[in-house]
Amino acid sequence: MKPYYTDESVTLHQGDCLDVLRELSDGSADAAVCDPPYALEFMGKAWDGWATPKAFQSWCESWATECLRVLKPGGHLLAFGGSRTWHRLASAVEDAGFEIRDSIAWLYGSGFPKSMDVAKAIDRQRHDRDDVLRVTGFLRECRDRAGVTNRRMDELFGFNGMASHWTALPANSVAEVPSWQQWLELKALLGFGDEMDAEVWRLNGRKGTPGEAWDEREQVGEGFRIRKPSAVQIVGLSDGAYPITSAATEEARRFEGWGTALKPAFEPIVVGRKPLVGTVAQNAIQHGTGALHIDACRTGADERTNPAGGMSSLQRISRVEHGYRRNVTASSGEASTVAGRWPTNVVLDHTAAAVLDEQTGTLTSGKMRAGTERANRDGWAGAMPTTTGAGTYGDSGGASRFFPVFRYEAKASSAERPEVNGVRHPTVKPLDFMRWLVRLVTPPGGLVLDPFAGSGTTAEACVLERFRCIAIEREPEYLPLIVARLSKPIALGFDFGEVE
Repeated sequence: MKPYYTDESVTLHQGDCLDVLRELSDGSADAAVCDPPYALEFMGKAWDGWATPKAFQSWCESWATECLRVLKPGGHLLAFGGSRTWHRLASAVEDAGFEIRDSIAWLYGSGFPKSMDVAKAIDRQRHDRDDVLRVTGFLRECRDRAGVTNRRMDELFGFNGMASHWTALPANSVAEVPSWQQWLELKALLGFGDEMDAEVWRLNGRKGTPGEAWDEREQVGEGFRIRKPSAVQIVGLSDGAYPITSAATEEARRFEGWGTALKPAFEPIVVGRKPLVGTVAQNAIQHGTGALHIDACRTGADERTNPAGGMSSLQRISRVEHGYRRNVTASSGEASTVAGRWPTNVVLDHTAAAVLDEQTGTLTSGKMRAGTERANRDGWAGAMPTTTGAGTYGDSGGASRFFPVFRYEAKASSAERPEVNGVRHPTVKPLDFMRWLVRLVTPPGGLVLDPFAGSGTTAEACVLERFRCIAIEREPEYLPLIVARLSKPIALGFDFGEVE
């Protein structure tokens, strides 16, 4: 199996992940960190579409099973999922043989709701169902006379179920008029005449056009949105303005303010672990896996105390990365001092952190050393410890300081989104976040497996964290992006003695 690209840290393979994974040795990887497709047909991409949710789950189980085999005992799998489909991913990972250890929720504030305005949809609808049903009834009669089944019609046209829409009964919720070209082919197949041609031509001309009520909607204001130049040309609004209208019909007025989707604000990450051999301690000693690297992923203490969400001087690195650098710096001396709080299974972006801090204002935590005596709480049913088990932080700031905080952008910055010959990957995760994830589950110098390399963010994160990586990408147009990312001049590591 010849790799597409290789260097001292990363081996990149081109091909279907199932085919490549089957070529890898049993128990050869320490961790798997990946961002597989979500089965949402994102931007119409073929690689993100499945016929049914069960088919998607079955596919996830197939690649997760191969990952289980390739991982060492106790190796962790971190897999991103979509908020609508991750239950299928989690079930597949579990059915493949992983223990579901946890899930990580990545919260962000810059998502955009992809919702339908129900009131507008009602005013937009065309009231021509009776006309459509006359056509489907005509086709149904012609089909029966010709002795042709719907299945045969679907086979000839290369569809799966469309014939049932063309020949729908009045009780069918979906009735469809064939396109004009399909109509001509149906005439040849079923042998009917021209008696319905004019009506089919008229109904096809109405496809995609709103009903009569749409033109009666009253403009009550004006909105503004920033558009890309290509979009400006399409809509013909150079200034980005668009009319705000009110409902025209009584039916639409009943549903003013109703939509079909929430604003996306989180992505879940499934945390699975391959079953251990023996105890955690025995597995860790023998294989180096089975545990999480807590100290490498603590929430770093920084100087941001502005409850309104103002940024500290740490503009270019996350608070988690800041804490990690302090930890590494401290542990390099004889006296090691761990900085930062225990990592949580909720991760914030700066927008979500700012909203949280604005709500809580500035909070203060008292400083207590381990072993400090404290009074029992009134009404406590059990026996409260009389001493503090661990030292507390004694800091102040908003509530976001309890969570890892990373930069989030709807699209990663240009520096983190390689472009080759005009091609960019549509889904790119922040590099700092991926560094945190690979650090969490990979032992020093370990090997990380990424079956869905995309633009290569995980691979670059591994290089920066001094891990090795086996990356797999099926789509040929994205392979040059990964090579460009890995070939750019990057600092292998950083100066632990200097914090930006």
